[in-house]
Amino acid sequence: ILSRSVSPTYQEIVCLSPEQPLAYTNSSFKVPVYTSQDGGFHFSPSFLTYIYRYPVSIDWIHPNIATSEGGVKVKVIGKGFVNQKTIYAKFGGDKVSICLYISSTSIECEVPSHAPGVFEVSVSLDGINYSLSQSKFEYIEAISVRSVEPSLIPMHLSTMLSIEVDVVKIPESVSIYCNAGGVLSEASKVVDDQLRTGKLRCNAPSVNTIGRMPLSITTDANVVLSSQDFLFVEYFSAPSLENLVP
Repeated sequence: ILSRSVSPTYQEIVCLSPEQPLAYTNSSFKVPVYTSQDGGFHFSPSFLTYIYRYPVSIDWIHPNIATSEGGVKVKVIGKGFVNQKTIYAKFGGDKVSICLYISSTSIECEVPSHAPGVFEVSVSLDGINYSLSQSKFEYIEAISVRSVEPSLIPMHLSTMLSIEVDVVKIPESVSIYCNAGGVLSEASKVVDDQLRTGKLRCNAPSVNTIGRMPLSITTDANVVLSSQDFLFVEYFSAPSLENLVP
């Protein structure tokens, strides 16, 4: 298959790799590359090897949300990933993450920082040619947690927490949890539409440790959506009655 080239210098030529039907199979293959200066009648005796690979593609990303600060590790599920040192993922067209190969259908990437919004994610094996198939990823502003009541929580007793937060920043499609000590408890939103604020309500996470610990707002995948200026709650051992006299 011939491809017309241009010659920016006498030592270099640039050409577009021709389409190969075999490139759309599930495996990579090698082809020799020769040069010709007379329209394809005579070719160079020496050649270089060019590798066609199955095009990488993305099916979905989990989790698919983070705050603008980034730093969250996500799993990208797709096809055509190759076990090599560097795999690239582009978030929103300009932010690139270096990913870790897991399998031919899975890579792990650390989300870069980005302005809030919903953006397309594409992947590349060489940092130049990115996948045509893309998946969506959402960045939101970190949620500010203003107050929590009560802040003293008896262990092993059901306690409803009321947490004042920027509820309007939380996407409707995201399930929200209270997180204390790595233990999650599903939260519900109570919104004041006029003030554009509100609260989260959740049962205090059932932890087994006495003491003070940060309270954060996370997704079911344990992605922290609250800002880093944590509020703290303190768990204490609830008193018990053993005897009553008289």
